[in-house]
Formats: sequence, C-alpha cells, structure tokens
Amino acid sequence: MSRLWRRTLLGGTGIVAVALVAGGAALVPHVLPDLTAPASDRLAHRTSTVDVAPGDRMLVCPGPARLTDPDSGGDAQFRASPVPTTTRLGALALASGAGTLQQLDGSKVATLAASPGGDAASVLRQDTVPGGLALRAPAPDTGADRVAASVASTTTSGDLRGLVAASCQTPGTVAWLAGGDTKVGSSTQLVLQNPGLTPATVSVRAWGPDGEIPLASSASLVVPAGKEVVRLLEAAAPGVDRLVVQVKASGGLVSAYLQHSTLSGIVPQGVDDVVPGSAPAQHLALAGVVSRGEAIADTRAPVLRLLAPSKAAKATVSLWGPSGRVHLRGAEQVALDAGQVVDVPLGGLPAGTYTVTVDADQKVVAGIVEQRPGTTGAAGQPAPSDPHTAWDRAWVPAQAVPDAPPAGSPDAGEVALPAGTSDAVVLTALPADRSTDAKVSGEAKATVRLFDASGAQMLSRPTTVAAGTSAVLDVGALAPGKDVAGVAVDAVTPSGGATVAWGVVTSVGAASSGVPTGGASGQLVSVLAPVPSVSSGGTVAAQEDPTLGLP
Repeated sequence: MSRLWRRTLLGGTGIVAVALVAGGAALVPHVLPDLTAPASDRLAHRTSTVDVAPGDRMLVCPGPARLTDPDSGGDAQFRASPVPTTTRLGALALASGAGTLQQLDGSKVATLAASPGGDAASVLRQDTVPGGLALRAPAPDTGADRVAASVASTTTSGDLRGLVAASCQTPGTVAWLAGGDTKVGSSTQLVLQNPGLTPATVSVRAWGPDGEIPLASSASLVVPAGKEVVRLLEAAAPGVDRLVVQVKASGGLVSAYLQHSTLSGIVPQGVDDVVPGSAPAQHLALAGVVSRGEAIADTRAPVLRLLAPSKAAKATVSLWGPSGRVHLRGAEQVALDAGQVVDVPLGGLPAGTYTVTVDADQKVVAGIVEQRPGTTGAAGQPAPSDPHTAWDRAWVPAQAVPDAPPAGSPDAGEVALPAGTSDAVVLTALPADRSTDAKVSGEAKATVRLFDASGAQMLSRPTTVAAGTSAVLDVGALAPGKDVAGVAVDAVTPSGGATVAWGVVTSVGAASSGVPTGGASGQLVSVLAPVPSVSSGGTVAAQEDPTLGLP
C-alpha cells in the first residue's frame, strides 16, 4: 500500500489532501473555493470532502530460486543444480475486476478473470514463471480489494535444495528485510524489482551484530523501469553472521527481497526468500513458527532476529501455541542496543506450531528462521545429527500488531496457494495484555474459507480461538483429496481486546521426522504471510492552504 501526497493548485489558494490509497487515485473535490469572494473569505481555512477513486492493485512476485553461480558445472554428481527447479505461481481474487499477470516490463503473461462475487473467487495457476512477475488487478467499485498471489520454487537436490515460497508484495518506497547472513558457505542475494515506467534510485543500508555495515558500491543502485537488479551481499559485506537490510527507493516504487541459501561443504542446508516484514514498530507478531522440540542448546532450533534501528530498546518475547502461552525461560526479556542485530534462540520449546510476539518500548524489526531435516543414507531415514543430512529453512516475516482490534468485522487477508504443496493455517488470538505475568482473557471468532482451483468455495469454517492460543488447521484434512488454491480469513470479531495474527506453513515432500502433526510436515518448508485486504476508495477530509500559489 503506498502513501501518495496529491496537491491541487487553484489560483491563489490550494486544496491539500492526504490519502492512503492502493495504486493511483484521482482526487475530486466536492467543493471548490469561490475565487470571486473577498480575499478575507478566500484566505479562511475551509474544509471539504474529497472522493478517492479506487485505483489498480499491483502485487510483485519474487522470481524463481537462482544459483549464486549459474555457470557452475563439472561432474554431474557434484553439480550445483543436478535437477531442475520447478516454479509455480498462484493468484486469488475475491473482489476485483479482471486482472493481468505480466512481466515487470508490462508484457502480458496471463489473465485473471473478474471475480464472480458471492462465495466464489477467481483463481489463476501458472506453471511457467520466467522471472519476476507482477499481478495488476483493478479495484472493485465498493468494498475491500481482496487479491493475493504467491510463488513457490521447489528443488529436490543440489545447492538449491529446498522450497522457496513467498506471498507477492505491494511495491513501495521502503522495505525492511530481517534475515540472511554472509558467513562462509552462505549466500544472500538482494533482488530489487521495478514494475514501473520510470527508473528508481535505491539506497541500501545493512546492519549486523556490530552495528551498521558500510556497503560501498552496493549502497546506491539504479533499477531501470521494468527490470530487476541483483547484488550479492557477501561481495559487499562478507563474514556477517546476522543481517537486517533496509531498502529505500525514490523516483519509483520497487519491491525487494533476499534469497538466502547455505551449504555445509557440499551438503545443502536450506534456501528461502526473506521478504519484507513490518516497518519498525513496537508490537510485532510472527505466525507459523514450528518447533520440533529441540533442546535449549540445539543450533537447529528456531531463531528470532531483532534490530532496534534508532534507539536502544527492551523487548518482551512471547510464544503462543495451541495450549496457550509457553514461557521462554531466560529469553523473555531482551535488551537491544541501537543498531545492533541480535539473534534469540528459541530452543527448549515443546514440539508444536506457534506465533511469536515481540513487544518493545521502542520501534524494532524482526524475523524468524526455522529449519527442517531431510533424508540421508541408503535407508533414506531422517538423521538430524548426521553431518551429511540435508536441511531446509524458512524465514518468517513480522506483522505489525495494532494497539486495539479494528472496529467492525474486518477481513484478515488472503493467501494464494501454488499447486503441489501441503499446508497448515496457523490462526492466533493475541491478548491485549501480553506482559509476562498478565492474566489472559477474551477470544477471537473468524471464518476460514478455502477455494479450489476453479474458484469455488470448498469450505467455510467458523473458528473460535481463545485469547493467548493458536489454532492449527490442516488444509489437507479439511479438504481431503482436493486441490486447495486459496485461503481467506474474514468475519473477524475479537472480544476482550484480542487481535488476530495468522499465516500458512507450506511444505512439499514426504513427512519429515520430528515435525508436529497438523499439516505441512514435508521435508521442504516455507511460510506464506497473508496479503492484507485494501479498502477501495472512499473519502478524506481536505483543508485549504491559503499560502499555496502566493508570491
């Protein structure tokens, strides 16, 4: 969602309106100033109502997973990419006109049919993804704009072994990427995409455990219109074991993500995209964190990454599972120095699926990485302690948590599911008071809807979640044998101050040892964040500025 400042100059006076809109918007004032009136009247600060016409919705999707060195070769047994990567895209529209899937330069790839309305949706599945794509969908005349898309790349062996899946994002001027590293054996690629008609100038900042990192030639980049630019962060900042990156664009809107991959010798240790999470905020939630019941000192346990970019902060870390709050002994209170990236291990948890919240006295950014073992040896059995075991990893983006639940019955967003994955919806009701000794009360009611590949609604399930707990819904169990193309969460009615956070844990491959039941138990794993619904148009208040146009 973009913040666009629109100004209309009218003779000696002007009307200034600030609107939060998606895509371009036209401002049409209801009342124009009477320029024949006395100057004293014309200089009075008058207000009027301004219509905000709905604009097109743009979602930009990550490209397929790519090798750091695509020209590597040699013996087929040791080839970096011995098998092809399969990349699929899924798109879902619950309220939209006919949309267009296009390349970044505007070349049409496919058409997303207009949403039929009612209980049905429009679905687009694309099995050929040549690179970064953009989905442009016109907003409905009334109501919320409900469009989502995601891309998933699957590679079963080689350096890129893993599931790289992410929801497509709205391009903007600022993005925060909490994840990745540039240690020996790791690669972190910064990918910048410009779907617009004008070049964009992008400044890049990065922080590590010792503070901000000078990036030299990669600190300022030009992204041509309709193109993408890729930079290896290990070339600009080698040997950094934890990263947070900020991307700031001018002259155009861009999308940004990191592709993070790791090897131990020649054994793949996981690959995933780090997509933008919330801008710095005091209250954050990260939904879809899976613990295999690792010990406190297990380096394979999930890890929470935190940065207080501007001021030192004190953060409270809380975990909410199906049985309620789980205390993270010794790590519930974290002190953060300004500008220094801190990793908080989440070992010692019971096996299960959680939502993690971070509540701080200053604004922070956050991300979480989780890992999952594959198979090894002739028997093909998982062996997490074996150094020859391949692993996959998933980076979970943070969502901002409002201070109070939105009024009414809001939509909580949508997730489009590419074909060929198994999925679990993690839905958490976060209590208003999340301090360590707080008494939790309240609940959240929501309707979880599933759609098949034709757009028909397969399931509409009312779900009540007690505050402080998470519900894990196995999509395969809810719709056995069906191809589920999308998930929507709506009709949210919290009580007692509870707010809702959710996400989808997605996986492929045979079930992996030590993964909690409840869906998404394959060896290759990723987490899809919901794409928020956007209000399509409306009205804003406008106030005349008597100084505009005067000498």
